[in-house]
Amino acid sequence: MRTAPSKTGGFSLLESLIALVVLSVGLLGLAGLHMKALQHTNVAESHSQATLLAMDIIDRMRANRAAALAGAYTGHHGPVPCDPGFHGNNASIITRDLTEWANSLACSLPQGEGIISVSSEQVMIRLRWTEARHLNDSDANDAHTTVRFTATL
Repeated sequence: MRTAPSKTGGFSLLESLIALVVLSVGLLGLAGLHMKALQHTNVAESHSQATLLAMDIIDRMRANRAAALAGAYTGHHGPVPCDPGFHGNNASIITRDLTEWANSLACSLPQGEGIISVSSEQVMIRLRWTEARHLNDSDANDAHTTVRFTATL
């Protein structure tokens, strides 16, 4: 007596290939998600650096309040080339503050530049830089990031 062959003998090659395709699509999606997370981490780091740089110049202006209120710090600063070994100079306090700050902008933010304006006792700092992912794009519309900070002297 012969027995009929069983139809439940395991996976077929087609089922294995379908499972492999589904797994591949899932892994590609995970890789894309990881890339987006890295991009957002870089953007967040730039914003953190901008905040620290704005607070740095505001603290320097508070330390030299009379000159800051007189408009000595007001103006456009940067972009300048980054000099990692820069340690200030023997110029006036205002010149040293501004050159150190402009160098910090250049070293911390790609193509970083800052604008300082003082009105009454309010200081407004506007920082602008190029996001790292756009440094080689000549026609990127959203290449520049600008943030504004306002504080009281």
